[in-house]
Amino acid sequence: MLGLLIPVVIGPLLVWAFVAIEARSANSAEVGDCVVNLTGKTEDDRPKVEKVSCSDPAAMGKVVARVGGSQQFPSPTDDFLCSGHPTTEFVYATDDFTLCLEPPR
Repeated sequence: MLGLLIPVVIGPLLVWAFVAIEARSANSAEVGDCVVNLTGKTEDDRPKVEKVSCSDPAAMGKVVARVGGSQQFPSPTDDFLCSGHPTTEFVYATDDFTLCLEPPR
């Protein structure tokens, strides 16, 4: 009985943990979401970006655009990708997308 109970309890906990982690991931950031670089830097070759509440004092940027594409940071084209969004002050780029960010307040 205990052998069956463990997968029944642990399985949903693992799923919940994965969903909670993905919900904070920059991969799920959309226009209007706020993000923070956990390293505390606005310019960073290896940022650790997560979504946070825009009311969080740690919020460093608010997403004004999410542009698809495979850009490497830093790239001279990152600024071009966000050129249609004049309030952009920061750019977060991955292999799959670029986030154009403005100050959160």
